[in-house]
Amino acid sequence: MADPINTHANHKNHIVARMPTWDTLLRILGSFIIGAFSASFLLGGKSRDVSDMLTFKGEATAEFRKINDRFEQLNQQGTNKSRWTDDNQTLEITANRAALLELGHKVDSNGALIGVIQSKIERMESELKDIENRPRK
Repeated sequence: MADPINTHANHKNHIVARMPTWDTLLRILGSFIIGAFSASFLLGGKSRDVSDMLTFKGEATAEFRKINDRFEQLNQQGTNKSRWTDDNQTLEITANRAALLELGHKVDSNGALIGVIQSKIERMESELKDIENRPRK
């Protein structure tokens, strides 16, 4: 009776018929070697790129750390210009306070004099009004 799936009469011939030839095996092996060789170049280049990127990242991190430390120093201590400006402003404020105190003492001591001068001005204004209101001859 003939097997509908297996057209070959015996099992040994069936296995031999399915075996690839040496030519096919060599082509598969050659394709694998060429693929492995190409993959090694591709992965080697990518690993070099990754190592270069990691080196750059390390250098950039070190630079950013230096910049950050400098900014922290500027935040804590200020710049030379800000220190000079603060010193100049402090001197100006001190001078202005002294001048205001001196002016305050003068106003206190001359307060009575200002009142006298004001009353004299008012009296002179009233006399001028009287003169203007007099009938002319």
